[in-house]
Amino acid sequence: AMKSSIVAAHEKASGRDLSQFKRWYSQAGTPAIDVEDSFADGRYTLRLAQRQRDEAATREATLHVPLRFALHGADGEAIHARPSQADAGVHDGLVELVAPAHTLVFEGLDARPLPSFNQGVSAAVKVECDYRPAGLARLARVERDGLGRWDTMQRLAVGVLLRRFEAQHDEIGRAH
Repeated sequence: AMKSSIVAAHEKASGRDLSQFKRWYSQAGTPAIDVEDSFADGRYTLRLAQRQRDEAATREATLHVPLRFALHGADGEAIHARPSQADAGVHDGLVELVAPAHTLVFEGLDARPLPSFNQGVSAAVKVECDYRPAGLARLARVERDGLGRWDTMQRLAVGVLLRRFEAQHDEIGRAH
């Protein structure tokens, strides 16, 4: 009853229908956002897809996920670009994911940007983006969000440890 009244108050204050948002209260598990990106001829494309533990829930009961994002240039500065094409609401660095997948297209960029996601924990989601080690190291230097920087450093550390342990395991295996 309390959560219904809280959501109703937010609906009234915002003037928005939050019925899709209410699904957060009925679905178990932490959803993931899978990120795929590409860059060619000054055109940067981000594809953001929701994934939940239960595949049927992903198809039938997509969550409303407000995901804050930023794009960083080679100099580490934020790129203040608006997508030229988007099938989701985008404003002030926030994309509102309301379907199983969305695509954002940014045009006129000089180089591939470095994306970062979920600043200020805009949503309780796991963001799965396949960063290369150099990209993670660069993101650790330029990320302005403290928790985002911490998460980036954790990813880097885990990657280093796993590679180091794999190398040690290979050496031990050869010695015996």
